[in-house]
Amino acid sequence: MKLYFVLQNATISTVLTLTMIWFSPHAAARGGASHTEVASTRHIGELPPEIRNALGRWQSSCGTPLKARPLFAHYLGDSAVGYRLIALHFHELDCANRAALCSNQGCLHQVYIYTDGAYRLAFSANVPDVTLTLVDHTPAIEIDGETFSWQRPRLLRWNGRGFVEN
Repeated sequence: MKLYFVLQNATISTVLTLTMIWFSPHAAARGGASHTEVASTRHIGELPPEIRNALGRWQSSCGTPLKARPLFAHYLGDSAVGYRLIALHFHELDCANRAALCSNQGCLHQVYIYTDGAYRLAFSANVPDVTLTLVDHTPAIEIDGETFSWQRPRLLRWNGRGFVEN
C-alpha cells in the first residue's frame, strides 16, 4: 500500500514538473503561446518602411506607438527565384480595441510581397491563421481553420498579380 502511494505521488509530481517546463519562458521560444511575450515597438521598427507606413492606420485604434509581440511578422524568401514575403498576424499586435482587428472569422492577417523594388500588400483578410509556404518555388498561403477544424488548409498560390485558389 505504501508503494502505491509513493508511485501515485511520483506520477503527480512528474506531471506537475513537465507542465511547469512546458509553460516556461523557454517553451514559448520553442513554439508555446506567444501571448506571454512582451509587446515591443522593436517588432514594428524592424519592418520595411512601406509596411511600417501602412500600419500607421492602426495607431488611432491601437495606440501610439504601435507595439507587437515577436510572432507578429513571419518572413519567407526564396533566393533562387527572388521572392520575399512578410505575413503580419494582427492577433500579435498590442491593441486596446481588439474589435478593430478581429471578428468572428478570425483576426486580420496581411501578406506583403516584394516586387519591383518595394513591398506591396498582396493579401488581407480576417481568418484564423495563415502560413507562408513555397509550392514548386511559387509563394503560397495556407489559410488554416476557416470553417471546420478537420478540413485541410485552403491553399492560395501567387500568380504574379495576386494569391488565387488552384
